Amino acid sequence: MNFLKSMSQYDRRAPEYLPTDGAAATGDPLASIDTASRLILKEMSLAATNFSNSIRQFFELQQRFADHFSGIADSVDAQHPHLIKAAAELPGIKERVNWLIANYYDQGKTNEALGARIERMEGSIASLAEAIRSMSEMQTVWKGTMDQFLEVMLRIRAGAPVEAAAPPPAETAASARVTPGS
Repeated sequence: MNFLKSMSQYDRRAPEYLPTDGAAATGDPLASIDTASRLILKEMSLAATNFSNSIRQFFELQQRFADHFSGIADSVDAQHPHLIKAAAELPGIKERVNWLIANYYDQGKTNEALGARIERMEGSIASLAEAIRSMSEMQTVWKGTMDQFLEVMLRIRAGAPVEAAAPPPAETAASARVTPGS
């Protein structure tokens, strides 16, 4: 930055290398130079000043870029341990994700097998319910027949005449039931 400060001393100053003929009498170093030369020198001085300003601005811009880049480099250096740690954890995370996927797949297969098993059991339960209903009807018919048999046996023992009874219809359990005394 010292260079920039040293460049600013040349802003808008007349060059010191100009001839000094007659300059001692008037005290003006530019007194011996004609007007056209003065305009040229003034334009050269302004061009040099503009050039030095451009150089100074360039160095300031370069300094700002350097500051920004050093800040970015510091940020990357600060994040580097975190990135290394995250990279080290990736295989474990990948393994856990694969395990979860495999576990989800196995659970899906188990659920499918259980669903198929439940469907088979529901079919078995329906056929078992039909068999139980049929057995209940048969038991009702059997009970009706046994009741009639007991009634006939009691009449025989009592010495009463026995009529031939028609077998009960086997259509429904309610119609197959015979009440004693009928």
